[in-house]
Amino acid sequence: MPVVSLHPTLLRKMTGVEISDEKLKEDLFNLGLEFDGEDEDGNFQLEFAPDRLDRLSTEGIARSLRYYYGQDRGIFIPSLNPPNWTISLHSPIHHSRPCVTGAIVRGIKLDDSILKSLIQLQEKLHDTIGRGRAKGSIGIHDLSMIKAIENSDGMSSISYCGTPPSEPSFVPLGLKEELTPEQILESHPTGKKYKKLVEDDQQYPAFFDDLGLFSFPPIINSARTEVTVDSRDLLIEMTGTDQWTIDRMLNIICYALEAHGATLEELTIQTPDGIVNKPVFSPDTKHLDHNRIEQILGTNFSPNDVVDLLERSGLDGKIIAPPY
Repeated sequence: MPVVSLHPTLLRKMTGVEISDEKLKEDLFNLGLEFDGEDEDGNFQLEFAPDRLDRLSTEGIARSLRYYYGQDRGIFIPSLNPPNWTISLHSPIHHSRPCVTGAIVRGIKLDDSILKSLIQLQEKLHDTIGRGRAKGSIGIHDLSMIKAIENSDGMSSISYCGTPPSEPSFVPLGLKEELTPEQILESHPTGKKYKKLVEDDQQYPAFFDDLGLFSFPPIINSARTEVTVDSRDLLIEMTGTDQWTIDRMLNIICYALEAHGATLEELTIQTPDGIVNKPVFSPDTKHLDHNRIEQILGTNFSPNDVVDLLERSGLDGKIIAPPY
């Protein structure tokens, strides 16, 4: 079962509800989040079902509580500004991570607690739906430190392609000296841990801007684009082996950052086969039989009660009369 760490003070701030820790634990339990103790900093350790990955962060849990308290109803879909940046994929791909997605986040106001929550969410997504970064991995960068490659349509661009293991060199997070991708796998602690994910590739996956390599997924980012509390605009890039997986990981990250007042901006993914804009927030639609709902839950509901409960769970619903 996934375990997420969050501070009750930040949770109260994000819900606007001033209640005791004990009442908060009770409300969280009613949402299916089981209290599993506190750490030395007073953070709650919460265990929950792995099918609710939106609750891997304080922001996602606060959203669930707002629905529980009746502050929010129905599906919330953040607005997206049109794209100004492009990720260009170079073909052919000589490595095992052909899928890519991303977004631009602007105007985020970070402090230590929000940054820690973002880092925790990133790592929890890696460990769960990302399957230890094998299926999907996340890179988050300070956009102001990326120098765009200008292209013919006036869009700012970065490049996703393969690079030889022995070149080029860059300064990875946590170090001050330049290393090649090959050297990172041999000597950097993170490189050693995830080496098996890329070591058999002919070339290693890499993101380049006009200054050079700034991300070596799924291993490590460059120190140049490190996110700090002073960062205001972010580039989120994700790569992997399954497009559905990384698109869902992206949506969870975007919703968490939007909760802190950030503006979300589409990112254009350009491939030899065409272009597509990410992220995509289109909801899915399911048809449920009212009698089946009552059979599963063992409780009788009026159709209007079902719609009300769906909206209080962050979903939208409507009653569809049979065609006869």
